[in-house]
Amino acid sequence: QAFSHFTYYHSDRRMLVCDLQGVLTTSGSPPKFEFTDPVIHYWSRTGRQNVYGRTDQGKRGIHNFFKTHECSELCRMLKRRWCPKWVSSSSSSAASKCSSCGAKGAGLAGSGRHVGNFYCRPCWQQWWGH
Repeated sequence: QAFSHFTYYHSDRRMLVCDLQGVLTTSGSPPKFEFTDPVIHYWSRTGRQNVYGRTDQGKRGIHNFFKTHECSELCRMLKRRWCPKWVSSSSSSAASKCSSCGAKGAGLAGSGRHVGNFYCRPCWQQWWGH
């Protein structure tokens, strides 16, 4: 999942590569990984759909990935910055509703110019790259 997050971050939050499958080929020098069947979700600003085939779910696919993704140490190393800690809405002073999409539940309180706002995990990760 760290690679998927990396592809999202380094494509300026426009695409995400996931569901990689493959094998390690050791017959050559150096050994190499051969990947097959990637799924690429592309968020087209012009509304184009299925740019990378029928498995391309666009913005929805990216949003669904971040619903379950939790940053690991590898994510943080690839991004060279730290992800904020996930907090329960009941343990923070933030509202219990996401300021972006309206979802209820645990999330992250905004900081800086976003103080007083509350964001669900998918919205925080999608808009701020965490």
